[in-house]
Amino acid sequence: MKIRNTIIALAFFVMPQLKAQINFMVGYDQGFRSLEQINDQISRFNTENASVTRKMRPIWSMGGLDLGLKYRIRAVSLEGHYITRFKVSRSQQTIIDEVFKNDVKLNDQGYNFGLTFNRKKFGFGGSWENHSFRFSRKFSDDKKFIEAFDPALRYSTLNFFLDFRFRFSELVGFHIRPYYQFPLGGGDQIITSTIATNMKLNPSAIDNPTTNWRLFGVKFLFANGRQ
Repeated sequence: MKIRNTIIALAFFVMPQLKAQINFMVGYDQGFRSLEQINDQISRFNTENASVTRKMRPIWSMGGLDLGLKYRIRAVSLEGHYITRFKVSRSQQTIIDEVFKNDVKLNDQGYNFGLTFNRKKFGFGGSWENHSFRFSRKFSDDKKFIEAFDPALRYSTLNFFLDFRFRFSELVGFHIRPYYQFPLGGGDQIITSTIATNMKLNPSAIDNPTTNWRLFGVKFLFANGRQ
C-alpha cells in the first residue's frame, strides 16, 4: 500500500501542468507530541519485566507520508492532504537463553483541509484535520499486531503553519512547513487501562488523565508545476 501511494505520488511530477493552477504535493511529515498514558505504560513494561535486555523506548515523535492537492487562486490556495504518521517502539527480553521480541506501534492517520496565503517565497495558513489514532502490540507469541482500540480513536485539530518555498526548476518546488496543532473538544480519549491490558500489564489502580492531543512538527513537501 505504501509503495503504491509513493508511485502514484511520484507520477504526478511527470504529468503536464493543468490549465488551472493545480499542484500535486508529496513529502514527509514529522510530528512531536507527549502521550503520557502510553509512555507511562512503556515505563511500567520495562520495570515489571526483569528479563528485558533491550528496553522499550518512550514515544515522543511520529512521522510518515503526506499526499496533497493544492488549488491556487492568486494569493490564496485551497489545500487538501492525507497524512499518515506512525512509530514503533521495540524491546527484547531473554528467558532461559531464548530471545523474545516485543513491539508496540502507534498510527495516526489524518485528512486535512485548509487555506494557505502566499507571498512570493513565504506563506502562512490554517487548516482543520480529522484524525484516526491506533495503538497496537506485537509480542513474541503474536502472529500480527493486536489493536487496543476497536474502532480507532477519533479526534479533530485546528492547525496553523508557516510555508517557506524554494523553487528547484520550472516544474518542481519544495516547501518547508513548521506547524502546530491544538485539539478541538469532544474527541475520544486514550483509556490507560486499555493500553495496559493490551500490553499484558495489570490495569488496576491506573490514573486516566485527559489525553494531550497537541502536536507540533514540520513538513517537507515537493510540488509540481508553477508555484
